[in-house]
Amino acid sequence: MEIEEILESLEQCIKNTTGAIMINVSREDSSSALLSLHLPTPLRVGDMDAMIYKLRRLLREYGFLTEGAELDAPEGTVIIHFKVHKATNGISYTI
Repeated sequence: MEIEEILESLEQCIKNTTGAIMINVSREDSSSALLSLHLPTPLRVGDMDAMIYKLRRLLREYGFLTEGAELDAPEGTVIIHFKVHKATNGISYTI
Protein backbone atom coordinates (compact mmCIF):
# COMPACT_ATOMS: atom_id res chain seq x y z
CA MET A 1 0.00 0.00 0.00
CA GLU A 2 1.31 3.45 -0.87
CA ILE A 3 1.66 6.19 1.72
CA GLU A 4 -0.84 8.37 -0.19
CA GLU A 5 -3.53 5.68 0.16
CA ILE A 6 -2.84 5.44 3.89
CA LEU A 7 -3.01 9.20 4.34
CA GLU A 8 -6.25 9.38 2.32
CA SER A 9 -7.78 6.69 4.53
CA LEU A 10 -6.69 8.59 7.60
CA GLU A 11 -8.19 11.79 6.23
CA GLN A 12 -11.53 10.03 5.57
CA CYS A 13 -11.45 8.53 9.06
CA ILE A 14 -10.96 11.97 10.61
CA LYS A 15 -13.66 13.59 8.47
CA ASN A 16 -16.17 10.89 9.39
CA THR A 17 -15.86 11.00 13.17
CA THR A 18 -16.92 13.34 15.90
CA GLY A 19 -14.66 11.67 18.47
CA ALA A 20 -11.00 12.34 19.22
CA ILE A 21 -8.34 10.66 17.11
CA MET A 22 -5.16 9.09 18.45
CA ILE A 23 -2.31 8.28 16.06
CA ASN A 24 0.56 6.14 17.26
CA VAL A 25 3.62 5.19 15.26
CA SER A 26 5.94 2.57 16.69
CA ARG A 27 8.51 0.04 15.59
CA GLU A 28 7.46 -3.60 15.46
CA ASP A 29 10.42 -4.53 17.68
CA SER A 30 9.75 -1.85 20.31
CA SER A 31 6.85 -0.77 22.46
CA SER A 32 7.94 2.87 22.62
CA ALA A 33 6.22 5.30 20.27
CA LEU A 34 8.19 7.20 17.63
CA LEU A 35 5.25 9.55 17.20
CA SER A 36 2.06 9.95 19.16
CA LEU A 37 -0.55 12.50 18.12
CA HIS A 38 -3.86 13.26 19.73
CA LEU A 39 -6.29 15.21 17.58
CA PRO A 40 -9.49 16.57 19.08
CA THR A 41 -12.37 16.95 16.65
CA PRO A 42 -13.58 19.06 15.06
CA LEU A 43 -10.10 19.82 13.77
CA ARG A 44 -8.84 23.36 13.74
CA VAL A 45 -7.57 24.81 10.47
CA GLY A 46 -4.14 23.37 9.74
CA ASP A 47 -4.32 20.42 12.19
CA MET A 48 -4.60 17.83 9.41
CA ASP A 49 -1.76 19.36 7.37
CA ALA A 50 0.49 19.55 10.44
CA MET A 51 -0.20 15.92 11.31
CA ILE A 52 0.48 14.66 7.78
CA TYR A 53 3.69 16.70 7.63
CA LYS A 54 4.93 15.11 10.89
CA LEU A 55 3.99 11.65 9.67
CA ARG A 56 5.76 12.09 6.32
CA ARG A 57 8.87 13.51 8.00
CA LEU A 58 9.01 10.63 10.45
CA LEU A 59 8.68 7.99 7.75
CA ARG A 60 11.32 9.67 5.58
CA GLU A 61 13.68 9.93 8.55
CA TYR A 62 13.43 6.20 9.19
CA GLY A 63 13.76 5.36 5.50
CA PHE A 64 10.29 3.95 4.98
CA LEU A 65 8.88 6.57 2.63
CA THR A 66 9.72 7.04 -1.01
CA GLU A 67 7.27 9.27 -2.81
CA GLY A 68 4.98 7.35 -5.15
CA ALA A 69 6.63 3.99 -4.47
CA GLU A 70 5.26 0.90 -2.80
CA LEU A 71 6.54 0.63 0.75
CA ASP A 72 8.76 -2.31 1.63
CA ALA A 73 8.73 -3.79 5.12
CA PRO A 74 12.32 -4.27 6.27
CA GLU A 75 13.24 -5.62 9.70
CA GLY A 76 11.89 -3.37 12.45
CA THR A 77 8.81 -2.45 10.41
CA VAL A 78 7.06 0.76 11.37
CA ILE A 79 3.47 0.22 12.43
CA ILE A 80 0.95 3.04 12.22
CA HIS A 81 -2.18 2.69 14.29
CA PHE A 82 -5.10 4.97 13.55
CA LYS A 83 -7.52 4.78 16.47
CA VAL A 84 -10.89 6.44 16.50
CA HIS A 85 -12.10 6.85 20.08
CA LYS A 86 -15.79 6.98 19.20
CA ALA A 87 -17.51 3.76 18.13
CA THR A 88 -15.57 0.74 16.86
CA ASN A 89 -14.49 1.83 13.39
CA GLY A 90 -10.74 2.02 14.09
CA ILE A 91 -8.26 1.54 11.26
CA SER A 92 -4.86 -0.08 11.58
CA TYR A 93 -2.15 -0.30 8.92
CA THR A 94 1.15 -2.10 8.98
CA ILE A 95 3.82 -0.58 6.78
